Amino acid sequence: MTTATMETQNFNCPDIMNIAHAAEMQGELLAMLDKGGAVVMDASRVERIDTAMLQLLCAFCEDARGKGIKFEWQAPSEYLIDSARRLDLSECLGLEQA
Repeated sequence: MTTATMETQNFNCPDIMNIAHAAEMQGELLAMLDKGGAVVMDASRVERIDTAMLQLLCAFCEDARGKGIKFEWQAPSEYLIDSARRLDLSECLGLEQA
């Protein structure tokens, strides 16, 4: 089954994304990958994000690409974009054009 025939999954990022939430978020993201539908991640509320969470998101993006799952950002916050740029993760996260 292709992602085009599956329902799009939406994920709303919390305003604070830090290592304290990593295990819970990892579980949610892995479940989305297992389901297989396209993923839209709303990151408009992100006010803080640490390196661990950026690495988790990079791993998710790479896994999604590897499984042929369409992934896109919806309104990524300036803070998220700037944090990814500072750590040279924009390309991995697919934020290079944001």
